[in-house]
Amino acid sequence: MRKQWSEVSVRRSRAVLHPAGGRLSLCALAVMMSVASAQGMGADAVPAGTPAVSGGGGDQALTFDDDFMSMADGGKGKGKDHVDLSYFAHRGGMMPGDYPVQVKVNDKMVDDGRMLTFRSWPDQPGKLYACVTRDMLTEWGVKSEEPKAVAAGKTPPATDAPVAAVAPAATGASASADCPVGGVVSMVPWSSEKFDYNKKLLAITVPQASLGAVSEMRTPPSRWDEGIPALLMNYNYSGSQQSNQGERNGSDFLSLNGQLNVMGWRVRSGLAWHRSDRGGSDWNTQDVYAQHDYSFMRGGQFSVGRLTSDGSVVDSVPFTGVTMASDTGMLNPSATGYKPAITGIANSPATVTVRQFGKVIYQQNVPQGPFALTDFNRSGNGDVEVEIREADGSVRRFTMSSAVAPMLMNAGEMGYSMSAGQAQNTGSGNSRLSTSFAQGNLSYGTGGNTSLLAGMLLSQDYQQISAGGGWYSGLLGAFSLTSSLSAMRLSSFPGEHGQLTGVSSQFTWSRNIGGATVGMAATRYGSKNFHTYSDALGMTPDTLRSGNGQRASYQVSLSRSLGVFGSLTLTGNQTQYWGGEATQRGYTVSYSTTVKDVGISLAAGLNTTAGTSGSGQGGFSQGPRNDRSMTLNISLPLAKWLGGSSAMSGNYMYSRYNGRANQQAGVSGSALDSKVNYSASTGWGDSDSSNTSVGYSGKYAAMSAGYNMSGSDNHGWSYGMSGAVLVHPQGITLAKSLSLDGANALIELPGVGGVRIAGVETDWRGYAVVSGLTPYDLNKLSVNMTNLPGNVEVDSSSKATVPTRGSVVRVRFTGSQGYRVLFTLARAAGGDIPFGAVVSLKKQDKQAPEHTGIVGDSGQAYMSGLPDKGKLLVTWADGSDGRCTADYSLPQGADEKRLSQVTATCR
Repeated sequence: MRKQWSEVSVRRSRAVLHPAGGRLSLCALAVMMSVASAQGMGADAVPAGTPAVSGGGGDQALTFDDDFMSMADGGKGKGKDHVDLSYFAHRGGMMPGDYPVQVKVNDKMVDDGRMLTFRSWPDQPGKLYACVTRDMLTEWGVKSEEPKAVAAGKTPPATDAPVAAVAPAATGASASADCPVGGVVSMVPWSSEKFDYNKKLLAITVPQASLGAVSEMRTPPSRWDEGIPALLMNYNYSGSQQSNQGERNGSDFLSLNGQLNVMGWRVRSGLAWHRSDRGGSDWNTQDVYAQHDYSFMRGGQFSVGRLTSDGSVVDSVPFTGVTMASDTGMLNPSATGYKPAITGIANSPATVTVRQFGKVIYQQNVPQGPFALTDFNRSGNGDVEVEIREADGSVRRFTMSSAVAPMLMNAGEMGYSMSAGQAQNTGSGNSRLSTSFAQGNLSYGTGGNTSLLAGMLLSQDYQQISAGGGWYSGLLGAFSLTSSLSAMRLSSFPGEHGQLTGVSSQFTWSRNIGGATVGMAATRYGSKNFHTYSDALGMTPDTLRSGNGQRASYQVSLSRSLGVFGSLTLTGNQTQYWGGEATQRGYTVSYSTTVKDVGISLAAGLNTTAGTSGSGQGGFSQGPRNDRSMTLNISLPLAKWLGGSSAMSGNYMYSRYNGRANQQAGVSGSALDSKVNYSASTGWGDSDSSNTSVGYSGKYAAMSAGYNMSGSDNHGWSYGMSGAVLVHPQGITLAKSLSLDGANALIELPGVGGVRIAGVETDWRGYAVVSGLTPYDLNKLSVNMTNLPGNVEVDSSSKATVPTRGSVVRVRFTGSQGYRVLFTLARAAGGDIPFGAVVSLKKQDKQAPEHTGIVGDSGQAYMSGLPDKGKLLVTWADGSDGRCTADYSLPQGADEKRLSQVTATCR
């Protein structure tokens, strides 16, 4: 801990002492205190005998009589030496040296952590300028000139006013490429800088004309951190065991999403295992590829392996090959992506299984009631089939199409993707068409609230071209229109010749009307002969002209906030098929509100299937059918009413499905700082049921378990666990999750556990993982100083990093956990240790943190984070006569949480 002097001296800094023994005299200290008081007085009010004040404005130079600042030698008449306080003669004056700082330009944070060298203006010791280069200024968005020649005899003004084109005298400062004399002032006309030591902040002010153009990149590529070699693995397991009237059926699902990081490459693979008592078990792998980023062409990602092509314009294709695609996360401002949710209503505790391209890509146990699932990996924009298996064994299925509407873009903004390779046949048997293909998509903002897009897929036997655009009108709203033309050569099929061509069009519109958001989307196929490349590869002579494909689909939606009265949402959809297939229609209305802390929501739905019966696209009966459903939910704030400290709520639900009514009541809540969540409910009506569940979210994993019972013969268990494992050069660290598409940080505070940094807590070895960092952006990771144990010291309260996508960056905090000690030091040769001497712990490890203190009255110095024994180095002047060492050892059984007092002899 450093002793704080009055404002005339530097805050939390020490004076420069000439070689001499003794302490500052009480007379000198009295003078400094009187000067501190005099700073607030007018010129006429300054008492006689105080130091002279030179200069004006906000930075008054202080001049002291050397006799008042003599060193006391105990009255032995050994002469006098003087204390050099010239560095602290100005308000905020500091000693030159290296300091960690944040950097602001025109009050905007441009660098959240950098070590800079500071030098003193020659004619004003203590008034520092930063050693910055033109490359640094460019990185911070400032245009600069070559450093101006030093004008002999000129010094900067003695105020904090902007200094323009003024260079310091050469005396006492030497110019270099890394540190031009005068710093920013010498390279940017009409600029100024101010260093605040207490805030560790360098504030630079430049004219508006000196600000460079806003960079297209979010951060300079030179600051990107590719991270350390590491193996990342997320795991998610769920299972259930159900017994229906004595017949047992169980299923399990395990997904492993892993990534290996080496030299900036990300080698990623997804592995899924699914088992059921009735269908056996199977493994399947998702995309397996290697990826590396690049900064040219506005930045992007290069990938090679088993991939899924971009489906933003032309339909996506699973393939093996290479791809190059833009990454909007690198750009400034960044664009955000939309991830559609799978929504539905479970009539009982159910298992939701999601399939894409015929493979299980997701499975989750859900409780009774509405659900919305978004945390599944979806390849491209292919349709997914959703299966809801209820507790009584009944199964419902529906297909969720994934329509991606082109985004409006700013003028000059561009997105692109290019893919080439061998397409995978997702159908049965061998494809009769060539699987070699090339695909490209391009979108561009032309200005005038208009964007254009185009795409093309070329193969020997199949071609598809798409074009369209988006337009925004302040009066009419936002529109997008895309049209596609496909052509498939038939000569590969027996008895066929010529081409099979088809056209499809997609249209979207949205607008806010009177506070209500209205949207409409439509997809229409001009003929039954339009096929995507993936569909064409899976065709056989029997299915070539079956004509059972989709003909048209329409969706409309309206949502309106009613203020204190709640919110209302209406949706409708219709899907038509070629070949006389049944037409599907769906309508939903939902309303929610809050009345005196009681939440109320009401939802009703109608799904109809009308037309000729047949085998639908999902492989199940599509005969005429009307499904009606209605749910009422009421949520009660029990914790508030009962005055409990834990979060607990009561809920009631009434549901009706095709004339069958059920009611359910229960409680849910959390405890132990939300680490534990629980729920229990009972239902009655058409069928009686009971459900309980409990979940635990720990530091390294999340676990859940549940039990459900319906009637007397149906009951079952559900369970699950998820977490993550990170293997890195320093060992293995567990975490709740790792971000493969985002970025992660490995926090290192070796040997110090239980410290919270950026919301996570270091383990017993001092390591922790922070996931969810924003790639290519400046991420600040801060230590929770309020909960920092008193026996722990860290070198910095925060650090910053710019990670690349998928990386694990190493963020090392130097710290220690140890004892707090108040030393009383004495010289073996007699006499006191000089006031202001620096005490430091001799390090055994170069990477160990610095432990320093300042000697105050009576040779006392406070230090923290110390081991139980060690060697102290005390320095108060240059040369061997200005230093000594002292060994110390704490008493046996000393308490780290209490202050220890130790007397040591310095030799």
